[in-house]
Amino acid sequence: MSLTKFNYDFLIQPFGLHNSGSLCYLNSLIQSVLSSPSFVQLLYSHEDEFQHAGDNLGTRLLTVCKQFDCGPDFLNTTDSSPFRQSQIADVSGVLREIQRIRTSSGMGGTLHTHTQEDVFEGFKFLIESLDSTDSIDGEVFLSNFAVRHRLTIHCGACNKQHNADKSSAPSEIMVNMADRDPLLQKNLESQEMVEKYIKTHMLYPDDYRCEDCNVKNNQALGELYVKQFYSLARISSVIVLSFHHNHSVLLENAFARPGTPKKERTVAWFPQELTFLDVGKKLLKYKIIAQIEQYGSLSSGHYIAKCLRPRPPGHSQNRLQNAKKALQDTVMRIQIAEKSQDRSRIEHLQNRATKMAGIIKDEERRLSSNDPWDKMGVFRFDDRAITYESNGFTPNENTYLVFYQLV
Repeated sequence: MSLTKFNYDFLIQPFGLHNSGSLCYLNSLIQSVLSSPSFVQLLYSHEDEFQHAGDNLGTRLLTVCKQFDCGPDFLNTTDSSPFRQSQIADVSGVLREIQRIRTSSGMGGTLHTHTQEDVFEGFKFLIESLDSTDSIDGEVFLSNFAVRHRLTIHCGACNKQHNADKSSAPSEIMVNMADRDPLLQKNLESQEMVEKYIKTHMLYPDDYRCEDCNVKNNQALGELYVKQFYSLARISSVIVLSFHHNHSVLLENAFARPGTPKKERTVAWFPQELTFLDVGKKLLKYKIIAQIEQYGSLSSGHYIAKCLRPRPPGHSQNRLQNAKKALQDTVMRIQIAEKSQDRSRIEHLQNRATKMAGIIKDEERRLSSNDPWDKMGVFRFDDRAITYESNGFTPNENTYLVFYQLV
């Protein structure tokens, strides 16, 4: 299996997307997958196949990539040119192509044009549709994201271990962090714990009997003999974590009986990096590249994406100049507030001054740095609206999907 590392030659500059109705889930998804250089590289490498097969889905995504491609000279650009807001693209045709492909190939399920859909399902349908191109052999795009777990069953009663055939295990396009126990994710509060869960997580199934001694777990009595260990048998260039439990909370709240107290979402904690060892004991490091958040309810919810993208020329210089002006203005206001001895006002202004000083320090460091990663930034994509996220990727109760790219 060949893994593709983060490649600066396939970076896409920030751009907004039109929303003609209920496409925020698709817009957030497209922003996230195009934040993966390995995914963009796959699109470019199969351009001939798309054209030969008349595949409009792959061609449409490639058109967006070419329109906003940063180019191979991205790392050599300076930050002295004026900052310009990004352009807007329309990808509504992507949805129509997914619908057409799934209908013509007899795939089950579809995505509706004027209905808010689940980004979890949209992601699966998008990748399956790309792999359905006649001239593409195998699950090319799925392989960029799919992991596979190996199942081992251990019985404490007879002390025997049963290994499931890993070749028969299906590929999982996302690692569901609440796949079998929604409460488990609440306890994942460190990078080490998250990595351990992904690599190997243990379950006590209450509906499984040992193949040898026929013992069965009894959760009520605390008789937990049979354990299932899921270890990672296959890793991908991009790892996607799904925090599905909060979507389940929305679902339960939507169909709860009148008067029933609403359940609250829990913070979906995730690390900024993941590390693994391959079969040759070589360290594999992954960094977060995108985060999809879901707000509101199931019927009137809204999706946004936070994505790692190259900072446009002039972005750092623009933020630096604005922060310096804001700091000067804040210092003047503090002096005025001190004369009136307005302590709450002074404290508020001092906090603002501290924040501006932090921005100045950070941007001056970025401008003087030779590290390519310092030319990147996290942007919030809310359809056509784009804002810079100075706090980067932050765990919160609205987190739904998190994307990591091998670096």
